[in-house]
Amino acid sequence: MVQYALILKLPETQQEYRYTLDLTRTQENKPEQIFTDEIKERMKTFFEKQTQCEVNQVNLKKMITRWQEDIAEGYKTTQINLNLPSIFISSLKQLQDEGNQEVPHLLPPDLTDIEPKGGAFPDLIFS
Repeated sequence: MVQYALILKLPETQQEYRYTLDLTRTQENKPEQIFTDEIKERMKTFFEKQTQCEVNQVNLKKMITRWQEDIAEGYKTTQINLNLPSIFISSLKQLQDEGNQEVPHLLPPDLTDIEPKGGAFPDLIFS
């Protein structure tokens, strides 16, 4: 078995995350058959836990397509740079909170202490 590695690099943090697979000679020759739904889900979960970023289907497909091409060419290591959104920001976007829609009870103002503080009231007769 030969070990192949996919290195995900996040440009904003300059950190790298490595995911490896041990492949047989048959799998090396047909890399499109390697990536079953189970392997895809494991990769997605691994990168989300490591990076604390959301790996959506588009980004996962980019990673897998690039890795398949490199495996077919015989490269043992593949590096890909992706800007992934924070998992916390994406979860905030999904938040659906209508808030408190109840109109608050209004208190009438206390007018007992209101009086002029200097000057005079304006004339009420308009010419």
